[in-house]
Amino acid sequence: MNDLKITINGKDYAVKQSFRALMLFEEMTGKNPLAMNENITDVMMLFYCFLRGANKDFMFEFDAFVDVVDSNAGIFESFTGYLQDLNKVTKPGQSKKKGASH
Repeated sequence: MNDLKITINGKDYAVKQSFRALMLFEEMTGKNPLAMNENITDVMMLFYCFLRGANKDFMFEFDAFVDVVDSNAGIFESFTGYLQDLNKVTKPGQSKKKGASH
């Protein structure tokens, strides 16, 4: 699966699941990313963390990022599609890991 690229204000940014992104999510929300709620706030924060984790030059504050997404709903739809693809790839691997640890 390829990483997602989105364009904000004419600049391309990578969207990527990484340890850095998951740590940012945990730091910003106080929640374990694996136990996050599937509400709009958590998903938007995860999106933000995937961007910040993958792009050292991503300088948007969260509130400004939400404004960008509000003005271009296609960005959010691309991210939710990316998450669905991640879940398709991750779930089989997760069950294999559980089986391997027994």
